Amino acid sequence: MIYPIGIQDFEKIRKDGFVYVDKTALIYNLSHGSGKCISLSRPRRFGKSYCAAMINAYYGFGYDAKDCFADKEIAKIDPTLKNLGAFDIIYIDFAGLVLNIKLRSEE
Repeated sequence: MIYPIGIQDFEKIRKDGFVYVDKTALIYNLSHGSGKCISLSRPRRFGKSYCAAMINAYYGFGYDAKDCFADKEIAKIDPTLKNLGAFDIIYIDFAGLVLNIKLRSEE
């Protein structure tokens, strides 16, 4: 068993065989809920970036992620996967931004 410590890329975790807990039903629940605003407030190191990467991989135009989601919970809830790759997504990884700022300040 290989744990994805420090890896937040959904597609990499799925394709490289890391230990994975299926939370794809969350995508359906978020998009079909009654709220207009979604807040992912969780404690530190609790999967917020991973959740955002999973949502990006599902909805993001240009991803070929059908094989990542075909056998997951969301495919059981919505077998057509009609929103898979259907939207342009702006995805900003602030963790990488902070790392770049720290590296530049050390120079």
